[in-house]
Amino acid sequence: MNRPIALVTGANGFIGSHLCERLLQQGYHVRALVRTTSNLQFIENLDVELVYGELIKPESLSPILENVDYVYHPGGLVRARNEKAFMQVNRIGTRNLLQAVENIRPNLKRFVHISSQAAAGPSDSVKPITEDYPPAPVSAYGRSKLASEVEVMSFKDKFPITIIRPSVVYGPRDSDVYKFFRLARRGINLRLGMARMYVSLINVTDLVACILAAAQSEKAVGEVFFVANPESYEYTSIMHMIADIMDRNIIDLVVPVWVAKCFAGIIEYVSQVLRKSAPLNKDKLAELSRNFWLCSPEKAKNILGWNPVIPVEEGFRQTWQWYLEKKWL
Repeated sequence: MNRPIALVTGANGFIGSHLCERLLQQGYHVRALVRTTSNLQFIENLDVELVYGELIKPESLSPILENVDYVYHPGGLVRARNEKAFMQVNRIGTRNLLQAVENIRPNLKRFVHISSQAAAGPSDSVKPITEDYPPAPVSAYGRSKLASEVEVMSFKDKFPITIIRPSVVYGPRDSDVYKFFRLARRGINLRLGMARMYVSLINVTDLVACILAAAQSEKAVGEVFFVANPESYEYTSIMHMIADIMDRNIIDLVVPVWVAKCFAGIIEYVSQVLRKSAPLNKDKLAELSRNFWLCSPEKAKNILGWNPVIPVEEGFRQTWQWYLEKKWL
């Protein structure tokens, strides 16, 4: 029997590489979409079919869709110089991929789009938002991911689609939450202002399990799902959890919001001069300065029968061990 073929965009990335591994374990032939300049360290030892192309180059997408059964689309930009760059890849690139599917594989079994909680925006309080909450992104990245969702939904009558909105994702290979491990190792709990910040978290292994469950569920067709642990976490408690795992003592270092804005403005200016994306800018600060980034996983639990199985503390411990093994820390 021929193995089903799954195309994974951004296959060399954090989420994409974990998704490729899990698909291979389940018997899929995995077609990994990467660019010619991509760092392949996370997938170089996997039995995947490497295909080269770019979301912003429509002509490169049609050939790689031949005989594909499933398309998983975590690919896109998480950092960019400006909103136009975000939109070019995350919105228009997604549209290019959808149009290529329509032209080449209109009988596709499922198109699973990996969006972000940023597309919905922050919650107003400690009460997590649900998928019915009117989207209100506060950053260029969030607006571009919401725009990509709109593009996906516009094709829902042409082939089956599902949208996944992960909360903050962590785990081996992650380079974003990694920054907090670095701070903890230095004994610092860097806080933006005095207000407490609450977030939803999800381990990448649990996220991938939800993505695959959604792809196989007929009830998930045309639907949007948040993916998160049911518990909410306060930022300082997360930092202390990480510090305890690393056997470090940490102290609070509070940065006033106005100081952070000035600092972000300087970094953004320098980055624009150097024509590079800024690690911190006013747009990113718009996300970091919100106190509540909480979303509910109840819909995924009720419709998909999915539940996260990795406790956050154990997930952080596994992540820390990976950082040590790879000499990231």
